[in-house]
Amino acid sequence: MIAAFVFITSTAPDNGAVDSLRFVLSLLLILAIVLILLGAAIALYTFYSYIKFKASRADRI
Repeated sequence: MIAAFVFITSTAPDNGAVDSLRFVLSLLLILAIVLILLGAAIALYTFYSYIKFKASRADRI
């Protein structure tokens, strides 16, 4: 991810071939960030559900 960001910011925007590669790398970088955030949200929801389930079972004796 860092290499893609460095490439995007360091290349000159006047080259056509590099321009299309910059566009693809930008999309992939955005997709990677979204997937990481989505994975974190799913993990937090799963952890919250587990804690809630465990707490509901602790009330029963």
